[in-house]
Amino acid sequence: MPAPLPGAPVALHQALDRFYVGFLEVFVYSSIWIAAGLASLALFTAHVLGLPWDLRPALLVFFTGLFIYNLDHVADAHVEGIPDERAEIYFKRKSVLLLVVAAAIASGLTVSMAPQPAKWVFGGYVCVGLLYGLPVIPLPGREGLGWHRLKEIPGVKAWVVAAAITVGVVGLPVGWSGRSLGTEGWFLAVFMLVFCASNTHMFDVRDMESDRSVGVRSLPLQAGVRGTKMALILMNLAVLAMMMWGWIDGITGPHPEVVVVTALTVLYVMLLNEKTSRDVYSILVDGCFFLPALLCLAHDGLGG
Repeated sequence: MPAPLPGAPVALHQALDRFYVGFLEVFVYSSIWIAAGLASLALFTAHVLGLPWDLRPALLVFFTGLFIYNLDHVADAHVEGIPDERAEIYFKRKSVLLLVVAAAIASGLTVSMAPQPAKWVFGGYVCVGLLYGLPVIPLPGREGLGWHRLKEIPGVKAWVVAAAITVGVVGLPVGWSGRSLGTEGWFLAVFMLVFCASNTHMFDVRDMESDRSVGVRSLPLQAGVRGTKMALILMNLAVLAMMMWGWIDGITGPHPEVVVVTALTVLYVMLLNEKTSRDVYSILVDGCFFLPALLCLAHDGLGG
């Protein structure tokens, strides 16, 4: 909950509190916020690769994001618990199951309109999402064979999420357009993978205690917070150097929004830690997914 504003009347504090809680429940807990951010990355892909304007790939990313994230959170609430009490209560509501069903139906209807290449991309993207959140992988353990979620495999959690997002937000627009990925598409995919991995690994920093309690061995638990941050910063700088090389050699078009996005990503990696409020991660870090598309609008507006 945000701190009260000094000198402001009590009624204003109460109104701001109600707005804040309402925003969390309507947009953040429901995953509308992050799903919309991911959908905007599909639009960014179309901008960078010069694809025809088509809102359907972005809508498919949005609906599948709602489905996968809510399904995963519902599973968390019932299997291992969620550190945020308000969020755990929210994801035990029957209305959330209705949202999951509605998002699944909307995803099915949207993908039914997709060309075959986009359907193949969609299949891989959704299968990974389901494997991530549901205990469907048989693995041996101390007590014999047990069923596990993909996120419980050591070191896999954040990279799988980042890779699935990259496949969705890059592969779906390309598959829908009927074009091949091409060299510029591969450059963009590498940038997107590191951009998304920075997000997912920092969420692992946030969730260190809950991951430790359920035996999920994420990178921050294995390499420490400092080691994780250093790895993320180096990866972002390496990808920025790769993108600039592509621009200079004419392999890809110049996209200055990538520089701004990388700088802000490095900034939040440096500033946030395991003690930072969960809401800061959910609102601001996930909010960074909107930046590439917003910045490309500015780029286009300036005649870039």
